Amino acid sequence: MKVYSRIMLILSLALLPLASSAAEDNHLLIKFGLESPYFYTETKATMHQDASYWPPRKEGEKLYRYFTIRGGKEIYLRHLSQLIRRHNALWESYCNYTNNRTREGFLQFVKQRDPFYAGSLKNIAPVLYFDFIGESNKVYILDEIEVHTIGFSEYRGGGFFDKEAWYDILLKPRTGTYRYDVGKKLRFNGSGRLELRFWSDNYYPNTGYTPRGCYTIEIVFHFLTDGKPLSVGTGIFKIDV
Repeated sequence: MKVYSRIMLILSLALLPLASSAAEDNHLLIKFGLESPYFYTETKATMHQDASYWPPRKEGEKLYRYFTIRGGKEIYLRHLSQLIRRHNALWESYCNYTNNRTREGFLQFVKQRDPFYAGSLKNIAPVLYFDFIGESNKVYILDEIEVHTIGFSEYRGGGFFDKEAWYDILLKPRTGTYRYDVGKKLRFNGSGRLELRFWSDNYYPNTGYTPRGCYTIEIVFHFLTDGKPLSVGTGIFKIDV
């Protein structure tokens, strides 16, 4: 299956102090957390809770890390209201411009007509950092990223989509396993950092919107070290995209 994806890679040669959960697999440690935007926050949620539906937690029900705008909704809505006006005007112009309306075509149209709008999309997309700590005498090369979509709950209202950077992740709203080739290999000795910016593929071609929703996912990073495969995963977590 061809997956349109890009992953923004940032290499960090120094080990940073972190306050996040970690998973260890085959002597490679992964720690990850919220990088941006500032109106996102990290909390805990059950498998069935999200920003629009928050049923009481049952006794013993498992909690997962949840990256959400639930606490910063007013700030997000201020950003959203400004973008919606621009989006609707641009979409109307695009529909008058062509009958062959595609997501990629609309993005190119937007970047030509309204660069400010195109740039603003990146400011509302969630970014997570991933720090990898391995053995100092080994070289690790990222070969592939695998995302398991376990669940998706769509929110009402509009949303946006952009794939301007090479190294972003386009999440699929359908359950399944999706593999993302890494065009530019992340390579580090001992420890390094990766940042993923997330977008949603829940695209509505009749409006140009990509309605937001809550994704329940797990990410597995596949590395090569000493010519041998090595994988490390995040465990299941939730994120609003």
